[in-house]
Formats: sequence, structure tokens, C-alpha cells
Amino acid sequence: ELRRKRMIPVITATRAKSLEEFGDLVRHPGEEFVYVLKGEVEVHTEFYDPVLLSEGESIYIDSNMGHAYLAGPG
Repeated sequence: ELRRKRMIPVITATRAKSLEEFGDLVRHPGEEFVYVLKGEVEVHTEFYDPVLLSEGESIYIDSNMGHAYLAGPG
């Protein structure tokens, strides 16, 4: 553990295919940087239209805003 760290890198697999399957939008202090390593990820937020990210694309969001990550089509 680093003292006063500002970023915690995490690698995850997105499995939910719908907002119903995902559940309630997540909100927490901080910010998130999402970079797609493989496939596609659909990013849903409470204030903006959904964004489909493909391999190699990224997005940066305020985590206080409700958000959800879904597996892209296919």
C-alpha cells in the first residue's frame, strides 16, 4: 500500500449485458479512468447518453455520478 495514493489500477471483466442485470448505478467518491483492453464496453452514466468503447478507447468520469459498465454487443 502506498501512502496517499491517488489511483488504484484494477483489471476486470464486464459481464452484465443490460442495466437490469447490472442493478443500481454505482456512485462513490473519486474518479475513474476506463481503458478497454479487449472487446467492447458500454458505459452508462446518470447525466450523459451511453457511450460504446471499443478496444484501445478510454473514458474518464467523476465517480460521484451514477455509472455502470456493460459488456458490449456480441
